[in-house]
Amino acid sequence: MKMQERIVWIVVVLSFLVWGILGRRDDSVASVASLPGEAPTKRAKEGSLGYRDEPGNERRERKAIGQAGIESQSQNALRSEDPLTRLSEFLKVLASADAGSFDRVSAALSEMKAAGISLPMEEELMNYRAGQLKGAELMANHTGTPGDFEMIGTLRKQYEGWSQSDPHAAGRWLEGLPVGKYRDQMAVTYIAACAKDDPVGSFKLVSSLHPSQQSIAGKAAAESLVKSVSADEASALFRTLEANAGGENGPYLSTLFDTIVSGAGRGDERLAASLVESHLDQSFVTGSTLARVSAERAKTDPEGALAWAISMEGKKADLAHGGIVISAIQGMTSDGLEGAKAWATTQGEGAAYWLNLIERRQEKLHDRVGEENEYDKDD
Repeated sequence: MKMQERIVWIVVVLSFLVWGILGRRDDSVASVASLPGEAPTKRAKEGSLGYRDEPGNERRERKAIGQAGIESQSQNALRSEDPLTRLSEFLKVLASADAGSFDRVSAALSEMKAAGISLPMEEELMNYRAGQLKGAELMANHTGTPGDFEMIGTLRKQYEGWSQSDPHAAGRWLEGLPVGKYRDQMAVTYIAACAKDDPVGSFKLVSSLHPSQQSIAGKAAAESLVKSVSADEASALFRTLEANAGGENGPYLSTLFDTIVSGAGRGDERLAASLVESHLDQSFVTGSTLARVSAERAKTDPEGALAWAISMEGKKADLAHGGIVISAIQGMTSDGLEGAKAWATTQGEGAAYWLNLIERRQEKLHDRVGEENEYDKDD
């Protein structure tokens, strides 16, 4: 990916984070005040920037001017040839839009599409913001018809915005959908948006989905959760969910456990090992799980990784003898491999085998030095 495209994606991610933090607070007045049938209180109006108790005609005139201005701002932003400037300016326009003026923003983007100019990232952001501002209105008549599936990407992005700004209303809408693929796909979006604030509720919803969707939804929820809580908190939540499952190891439990172990392994290798040890009898702990933990731990604690790998030998039938130790060696740095040689000499009849493996790993690392820019047979 080109550097410029990477920068654009970074801006997108940061923008979502900003909306995730501020959206509920900043958008609540705008969305409630602007949606049909929801009359804003005078206090809400007075809290808005530049509010004046002016006659109705003057208010309507000022509103018309504001709407025309936001359409012009949208057009100017979208016509920028520099992608970073275009995205940055368009974000400013979206942030300033309310439900009443939002159609002007949409019209500006539609004009660009009609001219044959595709702006997929800007369109995604627009749909997300649309959901924040008037999700209930947009999603009201979409229940899973063939036409809904044709525009599923747009609907999911709008629902994501609505779930962020008003999760309770978005959740009630989800509950009212008929059971099926459409509900499950929307549930995946809702779970990812709400896992941080309601992890137990989110994973209970995961367990209600069709098995084909549980791993996808569980991964989305687990990744959101691990980013927002400590490994200890995530582990405690897993034990709660495991108990609630009543011995049934659904795909979502496997996904959550794998994500927690991976997250813990990058910051607390001993916790990752402890999690694996305490669930060795469960089907979702496989030989590959042990191998991954062993390799991750070996990066910072080679001696501890080797000792743990030996202790785990034979614990899982799907991993060949010596496989966990091999994973540890493959995960070591050059410094770690030097220490591993001393360990290998203590392994009796197997010493020669392990020394040979360690030396081969050293040679491979040595051969890579200074060759990052060269093609090899695997490229």
